[in-house]
Amino acid sequence: MYGADPKDKHPMKGFPQICFIQNTVSNPNILIGDYTYYDDPEDSEHFERNVLYHFPLLAIA
Repeated sequence: MYGADPKDKHPMKGFPQICFIQNTVSNPNILIGDYTYYDDPEDSEHFERNVLYHFPLLAIA
């Protein structure tokens, strides 16, 4: 298979500002695809700081 490995934190060698965020997000309520990436020249490994409003789903009885 060709392409980047989704298990690599930084799929483009030499470009640390790009990362696959699935490998950096720890909140289980944030669902992320294998190849979803984030580009941030300051700190690409802290995507969660941009999630301002994320409420857990409530079960309706």
